[in-house]
Amino acid sequence: MYMGDKGDKKEKQKATDLEATQRGGNQAAPFQPSLVNFRAFQQSRKAGGKKEAEFAFAINPMASSKLVKAILDPKKNWFAALHKKTVENRLRKYGLRYDDLFDPMESLDIKEALARLPREIVDARNQRLLRAMDLSMKHEYLPKDLQAQQTPFRSYLRDMLALVEREKAERQALGALPLQQRTLP
Repeated sequence: MYMGDKGDKKEKQKATDLEATQRGGNQAAPFQPSLVNFRAFQQSRKAGGKKEAEFAFAINPMASSKLVKAILDPKKNWFAALHKKTVENRLRKYGLRYDDLFDPMESLDIKEALARLPREIVDARNQRLLRAMDLSMKHEYLPKDLQAQQTPFRSYLRDMLALVEREKAERQALGALPLQQRTLP
């Protein structure tokens, strides 16, 4: 065996280790950065321990909720503001609201929240969805004057959805059974 084979085997092993890590293979719990870990990093650097230093300095990108909120906040991040404006324009073209995009078949909580809303609001939601599907099939958009009247981020479902989720969490905390055994079709 020549030296190239050993290098190839090492490369293959590194690739399989990386894939296992990405898939969530035999790994420990995700690393959570903290002041203690940073101090351990500094001490290991002083002591010359390179392996421990690399482990202590590895940061989980989703660990800091403040960081994630800052990145996704349109007031703080211009890219998030651009994305929000794009979504708003697309919803206006079809006359939809953002809450219309929630699918009752996806979550039982959404289905329950829609069932609790007044009938007029649910009928208006269904009418907006039907109009959007009709416009999409015709490859057309709403007229500009109607697009200007649309309010895509005016919420009607989120408050009721939050109430349903709070009730569900309270029932779980008390150990009570759900109001009804619901299953998805």
